[in-house]
Amino acid sequence: MSTRILHHFAAALLGGIALLSGPAAAAAPQGVDLGISAEQAAQVGPEGIRYDEDVKRALIFSAGSQLLMQSTVQALIEGEVERRRAAGIDVSHCVVDEATIDARIAALMKAFTEKNPGVDFWNTVEAMGNTRETYREEISRMILVDQLFFPADPAKWPMDLLQEIFGPPEAEDGADAAEAAEGEEGGFAAAPQAQDMMTQSVMPTYEEAKKAFEAGEPFEVGGFVAQYILRPGVMRWLMEKAEIVEPFEGLPAGVALRVNGKDFTTDALLAKIEPLVGPVELERSRMLVDVLWRVQGALAAKGALLSVEQCQERIAAERKEYEGSVIGYEQMQLQFLGFPSMEVFHRIFRLRQSYKDLMGEITPEQFSAHIAARESFLAQGKADAEVIYFAARDMSNGTYAKEGDPFGEAKARADKAASELAAGADWATVLLKYCDLPEAFPGSQPGMPAPNRGRFGAMPRNQVRDFLGENDYFDFLYGMSVGDLVFFDAEPGTIYGPVMGPTGWCIYKLNRRVPPETALDFANNPRHQYLVNDDLLNVRFFGFVDEVMASE
Repeated sequence: MSTRILHHFAAALLGGIALLSGPAAAAAPQGVDLGISAEQAAQVGPEGIRYDEDVKRALIFSAGSQLLMQSTVQALIEGEVERRRAAGIDVSHCVVDEATIDARIAALMKAFTEKNPGVDFWNTVEAMGNTRETYREEISRMILVDQLFFPADPAKWPMDLLQEIFGPPEAEDGADAAEAAEGEEGGFAAAPQAQDMMTQSVMPTYEEAKKAFEAGEPFEVGGFVAQYILRPGVMRWLMEKAEIVEPFEGLPAGVALRVNGKDFTTDALLAKIEPLVGPVELERSRMLVDVLWRVQGALAAKGALLSVEQCQERIAAERKEYEGSVIGYEQMQLQFLGFPSMEVFHRIFRLRQSYKDLMGEITPEQFSAHIAARESFLAQGKADAEVIYFAARDMSNGTYAKEGDPFGEAKARADKAASELAAGADWATVLLKYCDLPEAFPGSQPGMPAPNRGRFGAMPRNQVRDFLGENDYFDFLYGMSVGDLVFFDAEPGTIYGPVMGPTGWCIYKLNRRVPPETALDFANNPRHQYLVNDDLLNVRFFGFVDEVMASE
């Protein structure tokens, strides 16, 4: 799996299909065995960190990113409890017992099952990077947040803090905050936190608590407002007030996280995520460190590597672009671009920005050539494709087996299907027999694009990639995108594969391309200018990474 060479063979349907031999997957770990030699472990990277330490951190900030966030949240909540206790504020009501946790989980399971019939609750929990034990810990934290900020007794609500968290921030010119956040015509909508959530959400919930308390009835904050406004608002406030340091910012070896001066050792965090680590996670962590080290070294050799401080300045500048946006900066990197954590994103961002400086100014001719090559994507053209997808992951929750060779098993099934096609089997029959994609993903909303068992129909590039589990992070890691091969390179009517993608193997064919309905107006439309510039940088940066990894 560590190769970046994309095996891409084509053959006409009557001429058969070229079959490939995939690299062997890493052996299943015993405990958290990194699978590296003592000599390799002792190698020191560009930042003075040993290879084994960096691989451990890569595991923590990829496979263990969800649990890492939970450790951070735990430290912040415990800090708030201690702050109030030191200030003489009563926190005796903030006690979470096992019965309360059991009751909360039972209620969540019931609501989940009613909304998602046929979907396994605990599979979904695991897909979010939890074990049953860590999920109980997460529920305990959620209950404690409710007890601290939205307790059953309304007299104990910390109104001063809630006003600070949810009240409208003062605009610099004294104007109304919601009006100030609206921005210019055509800009982003005002962010929820820029509105007066104290009036819109907190006080109505407070009145509900007061009414229940006076009637002697139990009260528990819940529903949409609690899940998407109240608890996230509290956590955002705690995060903003905290000093959180990750390795990118210069933590010493042996420490993977620092929260308000409290250090979390690399080994302790690694032990916590051990149940989530299997051969795929180990291989990807080693790959990540290998690519980061080599690309960073290549940029440094060219005198183009930004310092961490210079990179942080650019991060701050980019973050400002999201002020007032309905999509947050972290949400863009983690949810839309697929990076497992901000730590991993920052390390790759540094390299991408360094390469941007190395690349220099782009000529009008280069812009025109890039638009000509990528217009089908940039102007929202579509590809009508069919893909037989052989998943290396569990399609019910997106996780990989913690032992065995999941990619090897997927490859064996792909080879069998390819042999049947080469022998003259009907494409549609083979697709329905082997494709691991469902008709629709469980829990998806009506009207949302569906994979339709691999018969995608006319879809834009990003939707094709999304169905195949591809994203910008995997592009950096693997140097391959089956979705891009389908969208840009495939000849209509020709069968390709098997080809390995980041989440499985694929055999595919393109039926037709649908031209864009609108034209790019690069000269006059700032949004189009941004799209072309960003895509051009992506293409060239990933090409540079491929060149570095292919060199001796």
